[in-house]
Amino acid sequence: MKSACLLCFALFVLALSACGSGGNPPGTSGGTPTPPVVTISPKATSLQLGTQLQFSATASDGGGVSYSIQTGGANYGNITSGGLYTAPALMPAPNVITVRATSLTDNNFFDDASITLQSAPVFGNLPIKFEVRSRGNWQASLAPLTTGIPFPFGLHTNVNTLRVQTDPGAVNVPAQFRVTSRWPGGSIRWLQVDMIADLSGTLGIGRYQVNNGGTGSATGTNLAVSDVAGSVTVNTGVLRFVVSKTSFRLFESVQIDRDNDGQVNDECLITANMRGIIVREGGTDFLTSNFTPTRVEVEETGPIRVTIVAEGVNRSGGGVNKLNYTVRITAYNNLPFVTVQYAFKNMTGHTAPAATAGDAALQLRHVETADAINLELPLSFTVGPSTSIGGNPANHNALAMTAGQYLEQYQHYTGTYAATDPQNPQPPGTSGSSETLTNAWPIQNDTQIVYDMDNSGTVTNHNTHAPGWIQMAGGNLRVTAAMQEYWQLHPKTLRGQHDGLMRLGIWPEAADPLQVFAGAMKTHNMLFSFDRGGSIDVTGAVTRFNIINDPPRGVCDPRHYAASRVFGQIGWTDAQLSSTAGFRSGSVPFVSAYFAEMLTHMGDVLFDRTDGNGTATGHEYGM
Repeated sequence: MKSACLLCFALFVLALSACGSGGNPPGTSGGTPTPPVVTISPKATSLQLGTQLQFSATASDGGGVSYSIQTGGANYGNITSGGLYTAPALMPAPNVITVRATSLTDNNFFDDASITLQSAPVFGNLPIKFEVRSRGNWQASLAPLTTGIPFPFGLHTNVNTLRVQTDPGAVNVPAQFRVTSRWPGGSIRWLQVDMIADLSGTLGIGRYQVNNGGTGSATGTNLAVSDVAGSVTVNTGVLRFVVSKTSFRLFESVQIDRDNDGQVNDECLITANMRGIIVREGGTDFLTSNFTPTRVEVEETGPIRVTIVAEGVNRSGGGVNKLNYTVRITAYNNLPFVTVQYAFKNMTGHTAPAATAGDAALQLRHVETADAINLELPLSFTVGPSTSIGGNPANHNALAMTAGQYLEQYQHYTGTYAATDPQNPQPPGTSGSSETLTNAWPIQNDTQIVYDMDNSGTVTNHNTHAPGWIQMAGGNLRVTAAMQEYWQLHPKTLRGQHDGLMRLGIWPEAADPLQVFAGAMKTHNMLFSFDRGGSIDVTGAVTRFNIINDPPRGVCDPRHYAASRVFGQIGWTDAQLSSTAGFRSGSVPFVSAYFAEMLTHMGDVLFDRTDGNGTATGHEYGM
């Protein structure tokens, strides 16, 4: 009986243990629970009045945190439940504020951060303010921008909590972010920002800021990319185009909403006639479509911008190669145009080892020649199109062209290219076109760079530079093309024909044959815009021209670049190059002399390349 009672008692104890009575749940240990550790970031920072700062905080037990301001009342700003602090508009006293993150599990555990408020901008901190502008101060409401924003060491790590806002106003603007460089430890060093800027304000300036408190790159935009086995299709929302991976012709199809039914499905090209980029020599055409490309792939994509890259070789119908190509096509959300970057290059001997120095020299002396390089678009107009080509001082037009009519512009150089040609300087004892390597400005001017206009056989001469745009319109289709540095990279042609052919002469047949030495490469940037409209729109053409020739740039305050230290320790100055306050006293004499030299040659450095310099000196032109 005693044994039975002891057995019952043991079973009773085991039952209590299994139920957890009087102890911890199964699988846990006893003792006092570990208190949560709260960590807030950033710990100490400065902030300008009226701006915002995003705090982040964690609790080690995963229970979350709440945020509060421990200093004063509403005159010290406010903070949201997500940690977004908004500074007051007026300076409080004292100007140092404590922000607290408190554990939601146990409010006895918290962590504090301090903010020092300043009335002046705080450089090297969020928000990072920047201006978007062009050199020519042109205005447009939709201007694509790709820019780089530097971040100081340790400022911010998570790209998915950033955003772009208007300044002032702090209205969020859709943007695409990519971290291109990080500091040791992982914080952001360089941030690439893509956005569509509004430059319709005074002097064509848009003001923005990169701030925290966001959700990273935009979502829900209209830009869509389909990358399948044989092609890449891009739809910007107003423009749809297809690029082949097997027979590259630049475009297989380009569609817009020509009939205004809300559908982007109306073809702009005579697709059967599309040949793309054509190299010609001796009457033979070498096409990009005659040989499978080395690669056609989506190089970069996001909600604002997509870039497709294609590489390969031009080949004749007989299987002979002539120059390699690299093409990048870039499109933007809700915009009707693409930019095309085309580079030709002589890859002869590439990857082929030379047995001797003499063999290597022979490889370098190899020359590929071409009579012409053209980019052609066979456009599908339902009526005889009108053509307008930008001129100086007036544009040139051929309206409602009939069979056989065309309009062509030829920008070229009337000099001799001889050794005595003052615009083709050569050092003594050399042959060919080159320049003495001395500390002197080039002696070339641009007075002999001129253009001719051929209107169906009637030729006129114009002793000046043309801007480099062409527009054709008819049958609810308006197509604009523009070339970057058109006259500077002479010779060039622009041509529009009654049958809808638009031709951009990268190297015109009217010029002497092109010689491309082994290893040489030349890049050209162009823009093509496809819009609904049956008549010439010069204002629109000039806007497209500006986007490719004077692209908008995002620029921070010089003091931010200095504070970021991404370039090391650098000084800063004002737009007039007059202030030396941002330099050490020992550097001021050198800096002042350098500024004086820069001011003397400011026109040469910044504007002659774009505007020309007449009989002044400072640049060399020509491709």
